[in-house]
Amino acid sequence: MFGSHLSKLKKLLTSEINRAERFQYSIGIMELEVKENISDGVHHLLPGTTLDVEHISSKFRSYDHVEKTAARRYTVMLPNISTFEETEIVRLRTLEIAASENWGTVNIGIAVYPFDGENAEEILNKAMKNMQVE
Repeated sequence: MFGSHLSKLKKLLTSEINRAERFQYSIGIMELEVKENISDGVHHLLPGTTLDVEHISSKFRSYDHVEKTAARRYTVMLPNISTFEETEIVRLRTLEIAASENWGTVNIGIAVYPFDGENAEEILNKAMKNMQVE
């Protein structure tokens, strides 16, 4: 099931990389992993409901893309990010949101194209390696 999501994500990221090369901009990637179920559910409707893509997407810009790639893992693609530091700011803001909304334990790894890799596979792997426990 999630293999198809990862394949879709790689295609989307490859397409965005091609666009970034053409228009000379960078892309931030965040690998977001929620380690625990949310005891009351994210919307307080059903116990133990994990986060959904729509809820996470609502915390980012309208042109950022969120894809669920595993049971509790999400990838966020941030086009038009200039530096690693800008992606780090988004990571810190996301951690603040996670804490204020009681998402549970959240790990976030970041990477930036073209600085951390030349293709979708390299960028996603670098973000996974940069996973930080908060």
